[in-house]
Amino acid sequence: LLREEGEEGRELIMELHSVIEQLRHSNQTKAGEIETLLGSAQALKKHYEDSQRELAEQRDRFEKEKMMLMQTQQQATIEAQYKMIQELRSAGPSVGSANNMGGMM
Repeated sequence: LLREEGEEGRELIMELHSVIEQLRHSNQTKAGEIETLLGSAQALKKHYEDSQRELAEQRDRFEKEKMMLMQTQQQATIEAQYKMIQELRSAGPSVGSANNMGGMM
């Protein structure tokens, strides 16, 4: 009877060792999977941060270009107005300036 119980005890111990080894292997596999996921998450985070930085740089360039365009448009408007004034002056005296000149005589 003691031998049978001793044999059953050894079998149980062997089964326990087998289960423990399976759990160790499973834990190692899970740890590897977690490390892989963590690496992927870090890569995604870096990609996101790089994308945000690039987007901010593009936004800054856009704003600078927009300001330059507005300044160019303002300059073109001023030049067109100046040219129109010059053309009006070269076309002859206006009624208002003739009245002023008449008053001076």
